[in-house]
Amino acid sequence: MKKIVMMSFLTHCFFNSSAQIVDNFNDSNFNSNPLWYGDTSKFSFSSGKLKSNSLIANDKFYISSQSKLVANSTWSFFINLQFNTSSLNYVDVFLTSDSLSLTGQNSGYFVRLGGTYDEICLYKKIKNTSTLIIDGRNGTLNHSNNFFKVKVICDSNFNFTLCSDSTGTGNNYKVEGSVLNNELKTSDYAGIVIKQSTASFFKLHFFDDFEISKIFKDTINPVVNEVQNFSFDTLRVSFSEKMNNTATDTSNYDLNNSIGKPSSVRFISIDSTIVELIFTKKMLPNIFYKLSIKSCEDKSGLKLTDTIFSIIKYKFEIPELYDVLITEIMADPEPQIGLPNAEYIELYNKSAKIITLKNCIIHDQNSFSVLPDIQIYPDSFIIFCEKSNLSLFSKYKNAIGLTYFPSLNNSGDEITLRNNEGKLVHRLIYSTKSYNDNLKSNGGWALEMIDISNPCNETNFKASVNPEGGTPGKTNSVKAFNPDFTKPYIIDFYVKNNLKVVITMSEIVDSFSAFDIYNYNLNINTIEQIFVNQNKIEILLKNNLKSPENYNLTIKKIHDCSMNFLRDTSINFTLPELPQFGELIINEILFNPVSGGSDYIEIYNISDKTLWLKNLYLFNYNFDGNPDNFTLIDTLGKYVLPREYKVFSTNKDWVCNYYKHNDKSAFINLPEMPLMNDDFGHIGISNNMNIVIDEVDYNQSMHFELLTEYEGVSLEKINTKISSAEISNWTSAAATYGFGTPGLENSHVINLEKTSAFLTVLPEMFSPDDDGNNDIVSITLKSENTQGMATVKIFDANGFEIIKLVNNVPVGNTQTWFWDGLNEEGKKCAIGIYIVYAELLYISGKKIIEKKTVTIGGK
Repeated sequence: MKKIVMMSFLTHCFFNSSAQIVDNFNDSNFNSNPLWYGDTSKFSFSSGKLKSNSLIANDKFYISSQSKLVANSTWSFFINLQFNTSSLNYVDVFLTSDSLSLTGQNSGYFVRLGGTYDEICLYKKIKNTSTLIIDGRNGTLNHSNNFFKVKVICDSNFNFTLCSDSTGTGNNYKVEGSVLNNELKTSDYAGIVIKQSTASFFKLHFFDDFEISKIFKDTINPVVNEVQNFSFDTLRVSFSEKMNNTATDTSNYDLNNSIGKPSSVRFISIDSTIVELIFTKKMLPNIFYKLSIKSCEDKSGLKLTDTIFSIIKYKFEIPELYDVLITEIMADPEPQIGLPNAEYIELYNKSAKIITLKNCIIHDQNSFSVLPDIQIYPDSFIIFCEKSNLSLFSKYKNAIGLTYFPSLNNSGDEITLRNNEGKLVHRLIYSTKSYNDNLKSNGGWALEMIDISNPCNETNFKASVNPEGGTPGKTNSVKAFNPDFTKPYIIDFYVKNNLKVVITMSEIVDSFSAFDIYNYNLNINTIEQIFVNQNKIEILLKNNLKSPENYNLTIKKIHDCSMNFLRDTSINFTLPELPQFGELIINEILFNPVSGGSDYIEIYNISDKTLWLKNLYLFNYNFDGNPDNFTLIDTLGKYVLPREYKVFSTNKDWVCNYYKHNDKSAFINLPEMPLMNDDFGHIGISNNMNIVIDEVDYNQSMHFELLTEYEGVSLEKINTKISSAEISNWTSAAATYGFGTPGLENSHVINLEKTSAFLTVLPEMFSPDDDGNNDIVSITLKSENTQGMATVKIFDANGFEIIKLVNNVPVGNTQTWFWDGLNEEGKKCAIGIYIVYAELLYISGKKIIEKKTVTIGGK
């Protein structure tokens, strides 16, 4: 801190005018403020200090300045002697002198630093005779480097007191001695004399903070300068001057609001101007208290006027989850409506706490900004903008400019506020749909939160309705009651690896409840740690999952930020296995959706194992008939349970809205799908080793022939145990099921019975009216071996051939075909009884023929 060099004359009613010297040598000047005489050429200045500069052996040199103070005065100075003193190497600091020359026959008082006994002493000098009057402690300066602050006090009766502080700070004075001596009552000068012997002592004397001042009689009553709320049970009172022991009397202080008198009071400053009060009861944060102070006296016995000080201890707290909310943003300020043409983010303190935002972070997906040391009070707003745009927000008193303000994307972004520990405080995910207004989403309008009690609901925002385009720093224009009563639910669960499972919730959940390990229970294994990120919960296990162990995970007491609780849920799972050929089958496909719709592919786990979807691919064939357009299904660890369906699409919402018979939980949205032509094509599923697990050649002709329109009609498998390559095992989804059943059992299902009969026809009566109930009949032949050729025909009751289903086709041990009630010309057969003729000719020449009846019914 810059020091002031000055010389002034003060007048007091009790004393004549007297000189005062204050010099810290910062100005490096001997000629003014104050003027120094003598051997100034043998002194210099170094880093704001006076330094000896004589290069003469056995030299004695001085400087002096005018000073008339003696009685009722004080002298102080800093000295640094970088050598061990001796009888030939010492310093005399003259407090008084009747002559400008300090090395001649002058008279006065001086402090000697050094000498034979390396001490600090006070001498009286009359002409050529010097007399020791205060004998200081021996050996004080017997060091190679001596830092000292020296102080001398002379009262009105000429009582001299000599003090020294070996720390050089002036905060730890010790008394060297006192003496009464009134032989020299006047003075004209003061100054410094240096005695040095050899070159080893040259330029090793340093001086600073030279001050001579009058001691004035105290006539001013003390006052309280400040009361500092040091902690919740400690106050510090600063007085305007030195106080006596009455200032440490506990009965002189009282704090209201049932706190009472302090249990202890003590001086904590050397000059007795500051006391510390410690109370038994603690003060509460953010509440005003009144401290009463009375009967305290200064060193002169002057009383403090009874005083009452108002104090408050603010408790600045870091924000926790949802304490501070992102309540308004301007992502696209153009075209300008009425607000500044600049992006901004508004924060609101929803809590009852005084929040410090120091080192909190606000960021989007690409950039971040560390917030400055600012506070946001309850029910208050702060606006953040780019620092270069701060002038545009001059009318908003609570606007803060950030050097690295995160750029807000017009089309949508994710803005996150985290505290200084990196914990989530609030997150806003928005898109142009968030505005709920196609016109306003094009720019110029702020996006405002509707209901602050519903902070984690993405639908709780809409475009401002304020004519200016927004309400930065004020209550939002769209403020309304918009509660969230929807309970969170689990939309996905998968095994990430042998030690981790992941739960995906329907919405962002309260992290405290989701982090609580006691809200989970896992049989067999042990939960080690929980990780939560918005709506995803990752559970780390202590031990590796093992196959084929059956695990059960129960979850309870998890809720969203609106305190809607998840229903207690139980999840059964096993460690998934890699699917083998035929274990995971293609069960339903939509390759020709209506205009604006999306394809979908349904798979079904026909096995008794839990199967990985991880690193599986969907593919089609290119024009050369080779697998192409591989689409990765999953990298996380999703799986499909035994006899469970999964549906792949790029637009789950459209599929579920169009096909009412669906299971939303079965869907896996993919960023892209293999191209499926509207008339025919090939679709398959394979692993990352290019091993095909299932595939099907589809064709529009596989649909039910009586359909007049194929758009929007899915193709379903009739029996999951029959190969996807069997064309007759596919048919159109029933009209009564909305022409599609994604994620659910197909509308046409025939489960074959185990039988030893050569020919089995099921059901014995069917009604091909596409109502999803017995629309198809299955015809199964059981062969003795795989060396036979089969022929299956349908005849009417008059013996006329209606349709030849198969003619001399090779069969396996068991083979099934399906008849949809149409004749050879693709026309619907009449209601009545029909004959199923089955013939099996073996290579040995053996022939088996059997006939059974089947009835076509109707309404």
